[in-house]
Parts: sequence; C-alpha cells; structure tokens
Amino acid sequence: MDQVFSHLSTDFPHAIFFRVEAEEQPLYCKGE
Repeated sequence: MDQVFSHLSTDFPHAIFFRVEAEEQPLYCKGE
C-alpha cells in the first residue's frame, strides 16, 4: 500500500480521488 500511495503522490489530484474512493470502499483499496 505504501508503494501505491507513493506512486499516486506524484499525481496529487488523482491521489485525492483515490483517497476518497478508499475511504468509501476500504475493500477496494486492499484489492489494489
């Protein structure tokens, strides 16, 4: 997960979107 977050951090707007999705769907975050 740390690797994924680090990669998304380079694309800030997308990172925020991913975080919102992760908070609404924790299982989806784990799937990635």
